[in-house]
Amino acid sequence: MGWSYTHREPGMADRAWFRHEWGSRIRILDSATVNSTFYAACEHENEPGKVWAAVVLVKRCHGYHNFGWKDMGEEMGPCESKCPERILNRLTETESPFALQWRERCREYARNKKFLRRLKVGQTVKLLNPMTFGTEAAQYLTKASLPRRKNIYMTERGNYVRFSNLADYPFEQA
Repeated sequence: MGWSYTHREPGMADRAWFRHEWGSRIRILDSATVNSTFYAACEHENEPGKVWAAVVLVKRCHGYHNFGWKDMGEEMGPCESKCPERILNRLTETESPFALQWRERCREYARNKKFLRRLKVGQTVKLLNPMTFGTEAAQYLTKASLPRRKNIYMTERGNYVRFSNLADYPFEQA
């Protein structure tokens, strides 16, 4: 399936727009937009009590057709997996293997973000796949502190790197 584009009034919230777009047949119980992805816990009028996740990639553009979207359900196993835990907690049980894998990836990402928020200066994480920063390959990153800087880590060689999306990469506590 491809992308759909239309005109959307500037300033309209994603939830309000999708509520209008989907009409009364789909009820949005909770939602959040993370980066360029809209996540929603939904209930279809034909299946009351069954709550599933909608995952919608969104693009904002210039010109009259200023809003694009590509919607899918969790059972399609979307690649985007940063759905907030509060939305995951609203979903009912499913037997879909793709949905179960997607939910686990989302929960893993949430655990990683929570772990990294609590990481103290001097604590180290081990990347499961070494990363290259410039000419240096690093597997161990130690939380560091620099004035007016966030997400700063020190490599094994003592070089400082900014790594704001570390939660997206597989790692373990060293």
